[in-house]
Amino acid sequence: MMDLPTFLKKYSTISDKFIDDFFGMYDIKAKEKYSIDLDKLAKWLGTLKGKINETLTKSYIKNVDYVVKKVSQKQKVAVDTTGNKFY
Repeated sequence: MMDLPTFLKKYSTISDKFIDDFFGMYDIKAKEKYSIDLDKLAKWLGTLKGKINETLTKSYIKNVDYVVKKVSQKQKVAVDTTGNKFY
């Protein structure tokens, strides 16, 4: 049985790059179940990372809908209360 990314690459018109980027944000062994890389999301949506961050902070409640965790000086991670992670 093939995994989902392989199936999608073989039987869909979704680009391999998008599938790799999308599934690259998910690590089954990670404590947080899902993450979103804001740089990739901005590229997919054709917008700026700052606009996505602005929407996140204005539309959602910090420490209720998401949690910000510092990963490095250049990168911050927001994790929602169900474990979804936003970069």
